[in-house]
Amino acid sequence: MVQLTRFKLSPGQQKLLGIQAACWLLYFGIVYIGTRLNFPQQRVGTLIGIFVLKVIVFYLLLGMLFLVFNKKHWYKGLLLLLIFYFLAAPGAYLYLYKLMVHLGFKVNQKVPPLDWSFLGRMAKHYILLVIFAVGLFVFLKYRAYKNKQIEMAIIEYKTKLYAALMAKELEKLKYDVLAKQADPHFVHNIFNLFFGELLKYSPRWAQLMASFSGLTRYTFTHASQGTRKIVVSKEWQQVEAALALQQARFPEIPILKPEVQGAFAGQRVLPMAFITPLENAFKYGDFTGDGDALYIKLLLTDDLVEFTCRNRFDRRSRPITSSGTGLSNLRRRLEIVFKNEFQLTVAEEEAYFTVKISINQ
Repeated sequence: MVQLTRFKLSPGQQKLLGIQAACWLLYFGIVYIGTRLNFPQQRVGTLIGIFVLKVIVFYLLLGMLFLVFNKKHWYKGLLLLLIFYFLAAPGAYLYLYKLMVHLGFKVNQKVPPLDWSFLGRMAKHYILLVIFAVGLFVFLKYRAYKNKQIEMAIIEYKTKLYAALMAKELEKLKYDVLAKQADPHFVHNIFNLFFGELLKYSPRWAQLMASFSGLTRYTFTHASQGTRKIVVSKEWQQVEAALALQQARFPEIPILKPEVQGAFAGQRVLPMAFITPLENAFKYGDFTGDGDALYIKLLLTDDLVEFTCRNRFDRRSRPITSSGTGLSNLRRRLEIVFKNEFQLTVAEEEAYFTVKISINQ
């Protein structure tokens, strides 16, 4: 079934049509008053019939003027106006003195012959309608020109405003980057101080401090510099450092040794892509019993990097109230950097929570 779409005029078009309708009503009012004063016997229906003919011819002329004022085909437009006159004059004769008389409306008491005298009288009315049509055509062109200027001015204003906002945002981003770069240096110097003091008393804790310092430096550096990709081997070093810290913090936690299949061969991954699932695992995992409380696997090929992090959890003893911000942030960053070349799946099966990241190389 064919569905008809509703034609709707813009406010500007409605206003223009309203102005034209008011002008036509004013014109008809003036003609009606003049006719009633000079020819009181003339019927209103006859005046309406003549008025309708003029309106039709006027808008046909207006349409042809768009061809007349075309730079490439102006001569065709002038020829069309001339041909239209010699067609319109006999048509007007038939309309006024045949059709309207047949309908009972007489324009004149005596029907004039269709000769050169009639064509001359019709030419005066035709030229007058052409002048009025040219006036409306010029007005429409001027109005379109002004609307185009306004539209271009609005576009230019929006462009400048957008550029100003982008420049302001860029300055803010530059400042944020510089601010992020300024803070870690002080923190890393403190870490180095602690490392030197701990080394005197406990090499093991000094090594843990070095691991924590390296992990912190790794996080701050790539966050401040906006690094998009990093080799998998460096990301994996941070995973091992994080596991060592957690194992030292909770020595009773049964953590299986991370499994690596394949070889590090320059594959690239998103910074902190492996750390985020690992943080969630330690935050919400259940490490109270024995067994595989935490399982980590890294699969490496020439075309694929696949990281799996699975942890045991117990909703009854420790409900998961996370909003998922960390994984959502990770997904958005992966979408920006790797587009459609990755998969991030999150699954809950029985007592295990699994996060798997697959990135095509």
